[in-house]
Amino acid sequence: MMKKSNFKKYLALFLATLLILTSLSIGVATAETEGFFQFEIVNEYDADFENGIADTYAVITKYNGSESTVSVPSTIGGYPVKVVEYAAFMGNSTVTSVTIPDSVVSIGDNAFENCVNLTQLNLPDTLKSIGYGILTGTPICENGENWDGDLLYIGKYLLDFDDSSEAADITVKEGTELIASMIFSFSDVECVNLPESLKFIGDMAFSYCENIKSIVLPNNLESIGFWAFENCTGITEIKIPSSVKSIGEGAFTYCENLKNVTLPDDLEEIPMSLFEGCASLKNINIPSTVCFIEDYAFYESGLETVTIPKGVDYVGSSAFARCENLTEINMENGNPLYYSVDGVLYEDFGYGIYITTYPAGKAGESFTVPSDVRNLSLDAFNGVKNLKTVVLNDFISDVKLYYADSLEKIEVPETSQYLYDVDGVVFDLLGKLLYYPAGKKDAEYTVPNKAYSIDECAFLCNPYIEKLTIGEDREFTLNFYSILDCKNLKVINLPSTLKMKDSIIIGGCDSLHIINFNGTKSQWDAFKCEPYSNSPEGLYLNCTDGTFELIAPYEEETDFTDNTEPAKPTEPGESVPDATVNTEPAEPTATTPNESTTTEPTENKPSEDTTKPEAEFELGDVNMDKKLNIRDATAIQKHLAKISTLSEDAVSLADYTKDGKVNIKDATTIQKKIAGLI
Repeated sequence: MMKKSNFKKYLALFLATLLILTSLSIGVATAETEGFFQFEIVNEYDADFENGIADTYAVITKYNGSESTVSVPSTIGGYPVKVVEYAAFMGNSTVTSVTIPDSVVSIGDNAFENCVNLTQLNLPDTLKSIGYGILTGTPICENGENWDGDLLYIGKYLLDFDDSSEAADITVKEGTELIASMIFSFSDVECVNLPESLKFIGDMAFSYCENIKSIVLPNNLESIGFWAFENCTGITEIKIPSSVKSIGEGAFTYCENLKNVTLPDDLEEIPMSLFEGCASLKNINIPSTVCFIEDYAFYESGLETVTIPKGVDYVGSSAFARCENLTEINMENGNPLYYSVDGVLYEDFGYGIYITTYPAGKAGESFTVPSDVRNLSLDAFNGVKNLKTVVLNDFISDVKLYYADSLEKIEVPETSQYLYDVDGVVFDLLGKLLYYPAGKKDAEYTVPNKAYSIDECAFLCNPYIEKLTIGEDREFTLNFYSILDCKNLKVINLPSTLKMKDSIIIGGCDSLHIINFNGTKSQWDAFKCEPYSNSPEGLYLNCTDGTFELIAPYEEETDFTDNTEPAKPTEPGESVPDATVNTEPAEPTATTPNESTTTEPTENKPSEDTTKPEAEFELGDVNMDKKLNIRDATAIQKHLAKISTLSEDAVSLADYTKDGKVNIKDATTIQKKIAGLI
């Protein structure tokens, strides 16, 4: 059967390569060349970097020859070849036959894509990982005689599935030992029968197969790939056989109807995001052999109670965060690092006790931090739904909390050696605003005049604040993302004495409409600030020199050809009050900050010549085709892998996360945006 294109699968094309680009346990040397092969030497370290280099091997990154018959060498540069990397032969028009040696254990995504004359691929028996679409656009894939029904095999490896198939039930033939990455992802199959011979399930092999109701994992299975069953929302039960030694990150993430899970008795690690978003998973038995429970392992799951075995060496602070039904976390006695009291999980490092996790569903509106605690983890109160007040002890020296949704105030004892609070907002003794509670319900907030800066992420995810004012009587500093994800924040009043430690001080404030700056436009420009807002009216800057201009136009994400100018506000904003005067700021008027008249000056209106034009291409549109799609993410990936080089304009568009650099996060974020995950 002829292979047909499935554009949806490209939404996650580069995720397997992401593992290589971001792995902390791998060190890559400078690219080298031998014969027609480009390669890199990789040093692979043990998981904790404590025992030095565990393995050194070569990775084939590119074949540049013009021979018709090619044998990949088993050694190169003095080291065994273990990996044929992403797109290594992509687009080669002369090669007709390729032989991979027994030393190779992994072939990357699209390795032979568009090799238009490739008719024979000889694979070794040693492969443990095969990427997505390695034969796309080759005669092997296009020739229907090479297919077994809807499936394309080479030997014991299942390499492709016909996207146009309407079959509900699929049976993988006996003798198959490996399923390549993304084989069935985004398909409509309802049942896949796996053979007992199967050993390896590739990355994202079944991701987004929402119609699959059950999956039986064979007893000889050794490895489950990254995100292998992500968003398989129809699965209600999974039993992982004891033969499985490796489970990839996020393998069952957002399987929303998964209720029953059986883990192997000898499992040592629960990987990152393994059961994240599994809302129906109420209980789980964690084997006594588990040593590591990684970050986000059960994040936003339906757990109600959990018991952690005493042999655990590490529990990620976000491992059980945002589990809104979780009322208690129990730690078995005898663990040297962790213990629980009244359902709250603590960690004792020897030099200070941390609150690791306060269960999000725990009853009670107030919690007093025990006197022996010295720190709060960032995720200590992540997702709490009942807790309104936290009372600190004298020894807590810093407060930075992520997404403590219901928390309205922090109370600091007057005897504290490090902190104080004003109306539930926490400051250090040097005058830095450390934390503004995410659940504080005030619509307006003026920073007290004895405060001199706002810390990173101090205003994080508060949905109530609409107006933030910083007075004029002292020098004031904003830091990286001081104000983040405050969705209803509309107006910010800033003093002329402002300083910025970073060009990105505001992010994710989708209603932000006006920044009133009590200084000149030239002063503002010196900050090189990059504010972002998704307000339909756009974001306007109002300065004392008469400048009133659009600095961040609304970007309509679904229509790249709409050049309509965003509506101009008729009231640019109120003046910045002197912080020493305790008066209520006036409602927004049409004046610049230092004017008192209520008549709108004509010079303050953005003209056709001064209004910032809408960008020709949307941020992220790297290939500049006026479409945000997987090709843009792939272009970033190829640029990072040094397969191709982006132009200067393309690099500017590639910084999708607006962090001032192009990296794999930009490609991943674009992919999630296309997939509707963000």
